[in-house]
Amino acid sequence: MIIRAYQPADCQAALSVINAVAAADRTRALPAEALTFTPHESAVIAFTAEGAAAAFAWWQRQSDQSYLFEGWVHPAFRRRGYGGGLLTAAEVAVRREGGGALRARTYEDIAGAKALFERKGYAVERRFYTMRTTLTPERALEAELPKGISIRTFQHDDLEMLVAADNEIFADHWGATQRDPETWARQMIASRPHDPKLWILALQGDEIVGECLCGASQGGDEQNAHISIVGVRRSWRGHGLGRALLTYGLRALRDRGFGTVSLNVDAENHVAINLYRSLEMDVVRTRLHYLKHIKP
Repeated sequence: MIIRAYQPADCQAALSVINAVAAADRTRALPAEALTFTPHESAVIAFTAEGAAAAFAWWQRQSDQSYLFEGWVHPAFRRRGYGGGLLTAAEVAVRREGGGALRARTYEDIAGAKALFERKGYAVERRFYTMRTTLTPERALEAELPKGISIRTFQHDDLEMLVAADNEIFADHWGATQRDPETWARQMIASRPHDPKLWILALQGDEIVGECLCGASQGGDEQNAHISIVGVRRSWRGHGLGRALLTYGLRALRDRGFGTVSLNVDAENHVAINLYRSLEMDVVRTRLHYLKHIKP
């Protein structure tokens, strides 16, 4: 096993690992652009003794001073210590930076992942559900907008205003971090399929008060769409705007030809879960969020 710092020349090797994991575990695939922004001091890649790319990981410092770890081990090389090696590399790096909370996540149904995190001393901090619904041609998707609200799709000039709205909408949500437009665009546009005509915005006058950001699935399934974000400013909650936005989003995806659509939701956000259930969405998967405190 060889684990070393990631370099730009490793891009295709890292992508081969990520995409193999996406196909096996039904997780997100990444475009090459996503790795362009990877800081070399916060990423490692692992190879077998024969030179095959076996694993890749990066960790990013968040606005709350914690670190978010993401790692991938090629299905052909699992249970050989690569996952533990990636976590150890991240922990050493965080320790050198003075310590802090290191967070990671995995799906409950990915064999061996839970055992790895628990063996390394990580504890479950939160659970998220993946909820899904089927879009059929005959399904009624009608919703009444609150008075004074208009709906349109995203335009490039909306970016700064949308990021400001998004930061406010999710300021009180678990795990949310404040993002600047550059970071937000990198994570929400460059790192995933993006179609501005599938990003639905709710406005009161010229102010964005709600969002439903839809797109193709990152897992490579052309029939399955994904809703990355749906949210409403606090002052407009309880007026039916969230339901209307989600309905507009589902309708746009159906008209585009998608057969199913999924989204992720905090398992403790019962209001949102009830809304999604009322629109025929069911829980199909559970994502576990782990935490470990790394001492200096």
